[in-house]
Amino acid sequence: DTSALHDKSKLGGTGREGFNPDLLLAVWLYASARGISSSRQIERACIEDVAFRVLCAQDVPDHTVLARFRQRHRDAMADLFAQVLVLCVGQGLGRFGVIAIDGTKIKSNASKDKSRSLKSLRMMAKMILETADATDAAEDKADAPTAEDDLPGGFGPGPDRAALIRARLDGIPNAGDGAVGQKSDAEVTRPAGQRGSKIARIEAAITQLEGVVQAENEPLITVLQTRLLGAQKRLADLEVKQAADRTRFAAKPNGRRPILDNKRMRDAHHGVDFAQANLARAQERAARQLSGDAESTRKYLLRRNVTDPDSRLMHTRNGFVQAYNGQVATADDQLIIAV
Repeated sequence: DTSALHDKSKLGGTGREGFNPDLLLAVWLYASARGISSSRQIERACIEDVAFRVLCAQDVPDHTVLARFRQRHRDAMADLFAQVLVLCVGQGLGRFGVIAIDGTKIKSNASKDKSRSLKSLRMMAKMILETADATDAAEDKADAPTAEDDLPGGFGPGPDRAALIRARLDGIPNAGDGAVGQKSDAEVTRPAGQRGSKIARIEAAITQLEGVVQAENEPLITVLQTRLLGAQKRLADLEVKQAADRTRFAAKPNGRRPILDNKRMRDAHHGVDFAQANLARAQERAARQLSGDAESTRKYLLRRNVTDPDSRLMHTRNGFVQAYNGQVATADDQLIIAV
């Protein structure tokens, strides 16, 4: 079902006639089956390779057309690939007896020395914001109106104001040297967008690390909370039972006197205290990790790169690199089932 591709295709208008989305999809499918992922290589193959020339009807699409088609229809193409897998399985092509998984490390465009901890990231963000505030305050102070900014004598509102301005303008020579309006090197400042993008990357890294800390500590905290509730319930049941025993003894004093501080009651109190202490320690450790004052047991997770927060520090045969990890899973008959 390629209707999603046709819905986004431009029909009519000026310019060259567009390519049929089904044609471009067929070219991409065959290129993927051949292991070609570069739009420039596909364009070259549409000129040199007979199979590609047949697919594109010898009307070679430019590599920009191929790249934009893939970017524009990324989600739709993923759904179509899933439909292809379903069709293959229906025809008996997917033998899932053995699943082979392999991956490769893809180096990111970021230095591994730019990885920072949660505390360092917060300090960097605070420093950038404080610097921005100080710069804004200095600029506001420099641009504040003073007595020198008042109009000189004779230029105030009045009947002679226009005539005085015209007379002064007539006395100004034409300046063609272009010096007016030029900024000195000291006045040229860094674009605000660069500063904004850096603080945005730092905030994204902080958000990721906070999520890692919460995901690491929440399961243990949930278990400890459940244990505390269980210990409190056991203690409450024993207290209810002892209250019933005291009521029976008050009604029949000649019966067996209930032992209030027995071993079961002491163990129940000890269980509640122990569970509360464990929960408090876990919550304190999570709070310290979230504030950046303590490291995680999995220290390699508590680092994020300020240049590329989505990349990770990974171990390779050539040492540690800042990279991504691409994984591919295939079936017995080399049918790719997951990426």
